[in-house]
Amino acid sequence: MPAPTKAGAAVTCDVYFGTEVNPYSPDYDYAKVVTNASVESYAVTLEPGRIYYWKVDVFENGVLIFDAQVPSSFSTGNVIPTVAAGGDITAWLIDGKAQLDLAGTVEDDGKPAPYTVKWTVTAQPEGGTIEFTPASADTESLSVVCSGAGDYVLELAANDSSDTGTDTITIHVFENACEATKSLPNYVPLAGDLNEDCRVDDLDLALLQENWLKNIELTSYYTE
Repeated sequence: MPAPTKAGAAVTCDVYFGTEVNPYSPDYDYAKVVTNASVESYAVTLEPGRIYYWKVDVFENGVLIFDAQVPSSFSTGNVIPTVAAGGDITAWLIDGKAQLDLAGTVEDDGKPAPYTVKWTVTAQPEGGTIEFTPASADTESLSVVCSGAGDYVLELAANDSSDTGTDTITIHVFENACEATKSLPNYVPLAGDLNEDCRVDDLDLALLQENWLKNIELTSYYTE
C-alpha cells in the first residue's frame, strides 16, 4: 500500500495497462496510459475473452512512494486457450523414416474447465504416412514417425469445453540430409562440391580430373 502522504503534498501516479504478462516491463510492449497525473479513474476499452494486467506507481511531490512490483490482473470472460505447436521442422529419411519429437505448449485460464489437447494431420504428401506415439495424440509433447518425403502439416488444438485454440506446424521431410541442407534459406554450396552432394571428396576430384585443362570459352563472335 502507498505510504501516508503529508498534508498538502502533490500526489500523482503512472498507470500501466495491457495484455502482456508483464505490461510494465521494458522487455514487453507495455502501454503507460497515465503519466505523472492526479487521477481517480481511467477509462479503457476491453475485449471479451482476454486477460488484462495493470500497475500503478504513486509519487509524492515527484518522489516515488509506491511501486507495485507485481501487476494485478483480471479477465473479461472465458479466455481462449493460447496454443503454440512449435517451429516448423526440416528433417530427412533414414531407412525410409523420419522420427521426430514435438513439444507444443498451451496457456489457458482453466475456465470453464481444464483444457484437453489433440494433434491431427491436416495435410501430408501422396503416399506418405505418419504415426503418433502415444497413438492417442492427446498430449502436448509426443513423437511422430513420417514415412515418405514431402510436407506434413499438423495441427495442435486445445479445447476448454467452450472455445478452441489452434496452431499448426509443418514438417518438411527430404530424401536425405543433403537435400534437407539445400532447402535451408542460409544454404551456401561448398567450394569444390562439383556433384552437389554436400561434401568435397574423391568423386569431385574425379570430375575435376576428367575436365582438367579443357576449355569451353568462345573463340569467335556469337550470334543468336
